[in-house]
Amino acid sequence: MKKCKGCGVEMQNIDNKALGYTPDLEKDYCMRCFRLTHYNDAMIDTREMFNEDPLYKIALEKEKALIVYVIDILSYSSFLNTMPLRNYKNHPFVLLINKIDLLPKNANFQKIEKRIINDLQKEMNGLDLKAVLLSRKNDPYFKELFFETLDEIGIKEVIFAGSFNAGKSTLLNNLSSSKTFTSSSYPGTTLDYNEITIDDYTFYDSPGSLDKHNFLMNVPYEYLVALSPQKCLKPAVYQLYEPQSYIIDDLLRLDVDTHSNSSIVFYIGADLPLHRTKKEKADAYIFNHHDEFKYHIEHKVEYHFNNIKRLDFEIDGFGFVTLKDIKEATFYLPEGTAIYPRKVLL
Repeated sequence: MKKCKGCGVEMQNIDNKALGYTPDLEKDYCMRCFRLTHYNDAMIDTREMFNEDPLYKIALEKEKALIVYVIDILSYSSFLNTMPLRNYKNHPFVLLINKIDLLPKNANFQKIEKRIINDLQKEMNGLDLKAVLLSRKNDPYFKELFFETLDEIGIKEVIFAGSFNAGKSTLLNNLSSSKTFTSSSYPGTTLDYNEITIDDYTFYDSPGSLDKHNFLMNVPYEYLVALSPQKCLKPAVYQLYEPQSYIIDDLLRLDVDTHSNSSIVFYIGADLPLHRTKKEKADAYIFNHHDEFKYHIEHKVEYHFNNIKRLDFEIDGFGFVTLKDIKEATFYLPEGTAIYPRKVLL
């Protein structure tokens, strides 16, 4: 059976509403990939279609392959807390932290890299980590660095794996100087394994693992493109002298009670509508302005934290908030979304 070159799904010409449909089986790409590429139209929500770890099967078949595990910088703490590679201790791996261009332009990337390596060493538990690489969009030096790293490791079969929306297919397209694989902001774009040869290396593009705790897994499908960060996160800095609430439509609410000299920094998409108000007025604001909100979430969950000296709170796949000298903080997020306290990254 012929497979789509873009997403790896088996092609079919029977059901135009099902995955893999193409009116012409001589074509190389299914209709879904065609519409994603030309119209950014995903046609089908694939977020709930895959319950198993997509790395499991190919890791068994390619037992000597190198795993390049790609994570989005905005899901870094989620990766550390779940450490999915513990299931693949027999494989050497390279950890590739992607989309670091989403961090503010003044970020110290050498410091961040050292921090990540130190964090990983604490969580290794026998894992064979060969290298840690940081990648950003349109980096002219990354391709050379990546292949130098592979040459030093000396393994010719390479599996690209990681969570959905981490940018695996885009990275492979850049490494091969092609647009072979379909990439988009929608979770679940790659549906099955695809193979490509670059120089004398064989690469396998795999479907992304669908992390149910990621912010983008818990919002309506029509919001996904708008809420997938594409640009550098813009810090929004606030000093606090009294209880405050910070509201982003129905997407996020943060209530805080302060100590003296308290502060908050939001690292979120610059286009998101962040509103600040006194804590006692937050419910009234939401009630009065709810119909004006662009984004609506029906069910939310609360997370409570107390006596915060200085910590980041990563909202998996969405952004993070730095809190300093906060007496009490309550986050309201889409139900199912995870939040991870951590040492300050920036």
